[in-house]
Amino acid sequence: MRVNLHVIGLLIAIATIISTAPIFASDGQLEINQACAVNTGCFTGDDPGFPVTITTPGSYRLTGSLDLSAEGVNVSGIAVSAPAVTIDLSGFHIAGPTSCSGSGASISCSPSSTGVGSAGVQFTIDATAGVVENGIVRNMTNFGIFSQATGLRVQDITALHNGRDGVSGSLGSLVVNSVAIENGQDGIEVNTGSVVDGVTAIGNGSNGINGRGTGSVVTRTSVRNNGMRGFSLGLFYKFGKNNASDANGQTNVCGGGICTERRRIYLTKESHQGDTVLTACTLGFHMASFTEILDIGRYDYDYILGRTNSDSGNGAPTINRGWARSGWTSGNENCNGWTTNSATANGPTVLFGVPLPDPEPIRDRHVLWPLSCGQTTGVWCVESL
Repeated sequence: MRVNLHVIGLLIAIATIISTAPIFASDGQLEINQACAVNTGCFTGDDPGFPVTITTPGSYRLTGSLDLSAEGVNVSGIAVSAPAVTIDLSGFHIAGPTSCSGSGASISCSPSSTGVGSAGVQFTIDATAGVVENGIVRNMTNFGIFSQATGLRVQDITALHNGRDGVSGSLGSLVVNSVAIENGQDGIEVNTGSVVDGVTAIGNGSNGINGRGTGSVVTRTSVRNNGMRGFSLGLFYKFGKNNASDANGQTNVCGGGICTERRRIYLTKESHQGDTVLTACTLGFHMASFTEILDIGRYDYDYILGRTNSDSGNGAPTINRGWARSGWTSGNENCNGWTTNSATANGPTVLFGVPLPDPEPIRDRHVLWPLSCGQTTGVWCVESL
């Protein structure tokens, strides 16, 4: 039988192209699995071996779990350097070589890594608007999921027994319907302009939710038995509804003070003359007006930022005056618009719980009391909307 060598060569060339071409799922997603990750590379731009490298925007899907238990301590499972990449773990897991024992403050994870950026799924600074969903990232030496880029979205993910943070996102991150359990450091870490919603963070070595930067929202989130704070949130964070915290190592902090669903109010610990009151309140708060605090029950008193008496507990201290805006035109009755400390000008101060004549007890009532602008007292501060 005669053999056509040209035909055989063509068939071999076609077979080679097919074996090295990207594998697409029926819906157009590019597939990732252990076999292609280790042996051939999973698609164009990805060399054999971990990490699986994604350099093109698009949709990617695991068709099997990724096992990095035999890899080094600074090796990522998937490394993304392109924007607009969605990775569906399809219910599978990405697992590294780390083992964690204990929980909360006593947790110990080994081997661990201090290498910046290595993770089960890693996004570089250029990988804007990345998405990871629907699976488990566990036992990585460093982060479960780590992003340096803006706009990370993590959804329906469990981050378990990773050496550092379960999930660490940068600006504008969205972490929803996810769980962070017994990671070596923070359960979930986000930065400015982020949202954490529907999250559980239990038994992590540092904070359950660590909110860096400003202007983010946390809601429907439960934190328990974390080594440090359940919630450690920065300035202008909105502590939304239906959050729960229990048995964490330290007191929760929001913007330096207490975490509450309602707006906060406090009386400054420091005393001020009439010309320094407008800058007395911490970021996120402003000097209260008398009409704003007529109904102090609308607010929660921030006993961390504010002054307290020995028997005030978590409430506002009584019989402590503080400067408050008058609500009327600037003049000698409000330290000339809070610009003078002259003894010849006055400004209004507010007191709560002023004793009344016998036999009346102390009552929760307001008294508007003028004070010389040259004298010093606290300032009533209310959280800005």
